[in-house]
Parts: sequence; structure tokens; C-alpha cells
Amino acid sequence: MVALAIVSDVLSSLGIPGSATLADLANKAVEKRRLEASELLIEELRQGAVSFDEADIDPFVLILLRFVRAVDEGVAKENLKLMAKVIAGLKKNKALQDNEFSRWAATLSDLTRDEIVAIGKAFQLTRTPTFDPDGVDQFWQPFKASMQSGNYSEEQMMAICASISRYGLLLPVSVWDGLIYHPSEWLVELGTLAEMEQV
Repeated sequence: MVALAIVSDVLSSLGIPGSATLADLANKAVEKRRLEASELLIEELRQGAVSFDEADIDPFVLILLRFVRAVDEGVAKENLKLMAKVIAGLKKNKALQDNEFSRWAATLSDLTRDEIVAIGKAFQLTRTPTFDPDGVDQFWQPFKASMQSGNYSEEQMMAICASISRYGLLLPVSVWDGLIYHPSEWLVELGTLAEMEQV
């Protein structure tokens, strides 16, 4: 991997004692991470009970390359797990296309843990029998209560929602006393693909 080669070169050229050992440790850590990610992906595909056929090979290879890129970029394990769930979800929904996965991979790669928690809570609320896609306040009040019960202050919750809105998963809505957020169709699509009711 190019990044490890650069790290190794920089450490060596600076004459840092033990730089060869550090480079070896970094290589071992990367290999361990790749193995763990591979096992995670295989496990999620098994749990998703999906099987692949010949027509899936081309898009699946491209999807795997994008997944490996996320692994190499240091994307968090929780995010990689959601990516693996999306791959299984795309296959289950007969939508296994590399461009579809790339759209979700770009989003999932950058989400923080707090954003994942908020998206999971928002998606779970869209699954309640009383959820009305047009009832903005019907969503906001239970969502706000759920976030606050997870020890998020109102200021933190608003910052998380604003951050998530950059992906189009929560949509800002102006109300008479400020701004609230509402789940988008994309959030529901992502939540369904990744089976986020189980997250």
C-alpha cells in the first residue's frame, strides 16, 4: 500500500530510531484490519442470506474494491459494518449496482458514531405505526426525546442533525420558533438497506 510505503520512507529518512520496526508494526496492523473487515463482510452477507450469481460478478467486484478502499482509508468498523449491510440489502432488493453502493459508501464512510446513532433513531421512528411522512412535528418531538434520553443536549442534537443534513438524510424544516429536522426518503432507503432497526 502506497500510504504505508510513504510512512516507512518518512520515518527512515528522518532517522527515527526503530523506524523499520514501526513500519513492520504498521504493515501488520493493516493486514489485521483487512482480515477483520473481510470477516465482517462475509458475516454480514451470510446473515443477510444472500447468494450471488454470474450476473453479479462485475458490479460485486467494483463494490468490493470500493469497500476495500474504505478499509484502507481507515473507516471505522461500525461504518464498515453498515456498508456490508448495504451490500447485502442491495442484493436482497435486486439493486446490486456499483453506483448505488458508491452513493451509500461515500455517505457511510464519513459518518461519526453520534450521526449513526441519530440516523438509527430517526429510521426506527419512521417504522412506528403512527409515523406520518408529512407530519413534521410528529417526528421531531419523539426524535428529540429519544436523543435526549441518549444523553445528547439540545445543542448537540441540533449540531448532529445539521451535520447529517449535508447528506440529505435529514431535511431542515423552518418552523415559527426556529429549525427542526425531518427524515428524507434517502434516510428511509438507507435504513431499509442496512436494516437499521437492528442497529
